[in-house]
Amino acid sequence: MISFVKFIGISFREVFAPKNCVICEEYFGDRESYSKYICNKCFDSMPYSPSKEIIYNQLLMAINLEDLFISNATSLFSADVMKKNWIELIHLLKYNGFTNIGTEFGILLGKRLIKEDLTGYDFVIPVPIHHTKKRERGYNQSDFIALSVSKTINCTYSNKLIKRMKYTSSQTLLDSNERRKNISKVFGPYNKNAHKLVDGKDILIIDDVLTTGSTLNECASTLVKMGANSVDVATLAHA
Repeated sequence: MISFVKFIGISFREVFAPKNCVICEEYFGDRESYSKYICNKCFDSMPYSPSKEIIYNQLLMAINLEDLFISNATSLFSADVMKKNWIELIHLLKYNGFTNIGTEFGILLGKRLIKEDLTGYDFVIPVPIHHTKKRERGYNQSDFIALSVSKTINCTYSNKLIKRMKYTSSQTLLDSNERRKNISKVFGPYNKNAHKLVDGKDILIIDDVLTTGSTLNECASTLVKMGANSVDVATLAHA
């Protein structure tokens, strides 16, 4: 009940609070803007992520090639230490109920995918969260991004191919080796019919942030072992 009341309060604030840019904090009120959350000046200076080739090579620095099940990887914007304000977008989406951020920036991520010729998937899926965490938070932030991406690139959305079987601690404070151990064997088929749906298919996994790639690669590993032909990943932020 408390979490529900908190969610309602956040949603009310999202609709009626003064419009301050989450990046520079400047009020932009009723001025015409590209985004509900970012002023035009900050939007125009968005720190776009590097190309898919560079991001993939960075994954190879964190994960050995023989252990990497991801075929391609891309992100919308970079959110490293020098651009920490941009990660506030993810915090608002992930922890504060601002789900419209997922919808709005999912469209931009979809356009990035089109630009990098990453389309034509059989399924676009969100990284699943454990049912306990979803009950605590009230939603899975990646659902909103994935649904928006799927509509933008005209591919089928599904959140019923794989599921998270174990509740795991946060990855935030773990190094790359600890992340891999923490996420190992966490995902599995959504149900006994999921293998038939996945077999021979090209799948795009959507998440909010790409860091070491451990979680996304574990998802990809599960799908490949279920028979997927290829698995690509796309995220809002690249850290």
